[in-house]
Amino acid sequence: MAAEKGVTEHLTRELAAYAWSTAAFWLNALGYSYAGIRSYSIPSCVSATGLFGFDADKAMYACLVVDDLSNYDQAAVFGAQPDRDTWETVGPHLRETSIAIKTSDSPPSTILCLLLHFGIGRSNAIRGPARNEMIDYELLMMSVSELESVAILHAPDELLFWRFAQDLNDLHKRTHVFSTDLLNLFGFYRSRDYCFYLSDEAVPTALLLGSDWEGDLRREAFNKTDIHAARAPGGNGFVDVALLHARRSIPVYVPVGDIGHRSAVVVECYSIPVWILDGTPEETDRLQNRGVLNLISDSIAFWLWQVSPSFREWFDATLGQEQLLLAIELRAKEPLDPNLSSDADDVSDTSFFVVEPIFEEQCIRCELHP
Repeated sequence: MAAEKGVTEHLTRELAAYAWSTAAFWLNALGYSYAGIRSYSIPSCVSATGLFGFDADKAMYACLVVDDLSNYDQAAVFGAQPDRDTWETVGPHLRETSIAIKTSDSPPSTILCLLLHFGIGRSNAIRGPARNEMIDYELLMMSVSELESVAILHAPDELLFWRFAQDLNDLHKRTHVFSTDLLNLFGFYRSRDYCFYLSDEAVPTALLLGSDWEGDLRREAFNKTDIHAARAPGGNGFVDVALLHARRSIPVYVPVGDIGHRSAVVVECYSIPVWILDGTPEETDRLQNRGVLNLISDSIAFWLWQVSPSFREWFDATLGQEQLLLAIELRAKEPLDPNLSSDADDVSDTSFFVVEPIFEEQCIRCELHP
């Protein structure tokens, strides 16, 4: 359809923007600090690049290759991408980039190059460097979805990829490795206590892996996050949400982009989603009392879930609307300590917060006055 309407290039750019924002988000979750884009000569097959710092003195250069949708066949959506030797183009680019980084004014102690690829169903086999090809940097090649799965299970761990790349490159020097993809190989590596040690016998000349570890890793990552689309507050579109407590038995979710500062929480144990939002109008108040607001939102969400067995029937029958918004507005003259307890020594007044509910259409606004 994109080809018929002449918007294939636009769709490819949108796919690349989505893939890069997803990759950058999970790299940040792992602990990599984005250092910006460098003006190196970028080959046409590369959609995005970025330089990241980690472990104080190391650097990671990431570049993204996206399916350009050329020769796309609607009858074979899970077919193969056209054969293009990506490494013939990307390999020299990575070599030149690593040299430029090492000869900069403040060179890192080591460089990790991360070659990411992204598609919409068509398979893509990217050849890596030949066994006798010398590279002076650590190299990892993986899909964006593989990066996401690993980050979900291991974040934050900024040294994970660097250690894995070193061990994997050492393995390739002495053993021919046959694996369905990198995530499957990482699953095997993880199952061996994060190494490729097999036994005290001689080092094998070939290693053939099935696909058992990839499925286990993806299921574990899914059960930890349960990422899915939820109707956005106000009903305008949808937003990706993930489990707040990493347990599917507790149906409390936060928008994926808000993991870490949680400006919104949604409870999904009723027939409609219940959003608990930060309704504090002043940006300064929101920032200085973020911890308290998060604590209040988490507590409300937790108890909405806890009372749902006895509350659900009345809740579903009474509201009769697509969603409920619960806006929490905290009016405090000074920053509050989120670690305050309910002990008499800490809080003299048993009514620490005065709640003033304001009922609006599809929304209950609560003003909390400490």
